[in-house]
Amino acid sequence: MADLGTDLTAPPQVAHAVAVIDRLVTQLPPWWREHGSLGLENWQWLAIPVFAVLVWLSTWLLVKATTWGVKRLTRSRPQLQRALIAQSGPIRLFWTCWLGRGVVRIIGIHEGAFAWVDVLFKAGAALAFFWGVLRALRDWTEQFINSKAATSRPGSRALVSLVSRVGQILLMSFGALLVLAEFGFPVQNVVAGLGIGGIALALGAQKTLEHLFGALALTVDQPIREGDAINADGLVSGTVERIGLRSTQIRTGERSVVSIPNGKLADMRLENFAQRDRYRFATIVTLVYGTTAAQMEEVLAGFKQVLGDEKQLWPGGMNVNFAALADWSLNVEVEAWFNVSGIDEYQQIRGRVLLGFMKVVEKAGTDFAFPTRTLELKQDAPSTPPLPRAGEGRSAG
Repeated sequence: MADLGTDLTAPPQVAHAVAVIDRLVTQLPPWWREHGSLGLENWQWLAIPVFAVLVWLSTWLLVKATTWGVKRLTRSRPQLQRALIAQSGPIRLFWTCWLGRGVVRIIGIHEGAFAWVDVLFKAGAALAFFWGVLRALRDWTEQFINSKAATSRPGSRALVSLVSRVGQILLMSFGALLVLAEFGFPVQNVVAGLGIGGIALALGAQKTLEHLFGALALTVDQPIREGDAINADGLVSGTVERIGLRSTQIRTGERSVVSIPNGKLADMRLENFAQRDRYRFATIVTLVYGTTAAQMEEVLAGFKQVLGDEKQLWPGGMNVNFAALADWSLNVEVEAWFNVSGIDEYQQIRGRVLLGFMKVVEKAGTDFAFPTRTLELKQDAPSTPPLPRAGEGRSAG
């Protein structure tokens, strides 16, 4: 039997079970207590499959009981319920390893086999823990990607997916190192090598990390989103097609695609046209100087009528004034705000308004002015007759 007196991890129930097994073994015939293969007694070879079946049945009952309890406690939270029920595999492995360690102690196999099997069960319990954490991380990532928050922030999907993958790799690596340490492998050298390699990688990937954190800043602050019409610091104007982990692609008006690294884009002054709450219409209409006062009043009233007929006109956001007697025109300033959600709709409204202004000017009987210059030519007075030259005589009078 294994010595449980110095095993602090053995619960008292295991010690009682071992005592019961010892009393039963002493009642067996001598053949059952003879040593067979691998140094195990014959009764131990028979007990191993029996206890294995008992462990399987116990594990099945424990998983069923755990699932039933989870369903009862998370009845009002279906997403959490599905995530916890998906942990049945890790839970089954954990219970199997935990009960298996108890069975190994109860059977009392010799010290060499006990140490090896016990390490195997402890490694299995560690794997069950990391397996459960990995599955929980994957479930959370999937729920976030399909959530409303991710739908409103498309760029966050790629970022969260990347962070999740990095986290899964780190968890698997840490779990593998822990299992190797349980089996006695010297993992200190591996950890030191990974630390040095991580520092070297960080120094060599500064630009990549800069762009990655730029993507994080764009995702958190969300100054732009995919599909938005933007102006990037006056250098590039267009529609955001994709916010990647390294760069953002912008489709320009010439239909070309400009890629800007996220690290630089996060430091730029970004003007987002898609986030306007309303659009400003402003223009100066120039009329010819032949326009009469009555015609000007008719034009002003007509302009106000054209703007007022637009349903998207912002309340109180209209201003039509006779502004100036300019060098070559009579200037009418027009300003209005329209409650529209996009540039396309605004452009349609602007076209209708300008066409309406043309009709008003035509109906008033005046015309639009354009830059002209008038030149006045004056004829000079007759010059004084020249004096006679020397030697020339005068005509007889």
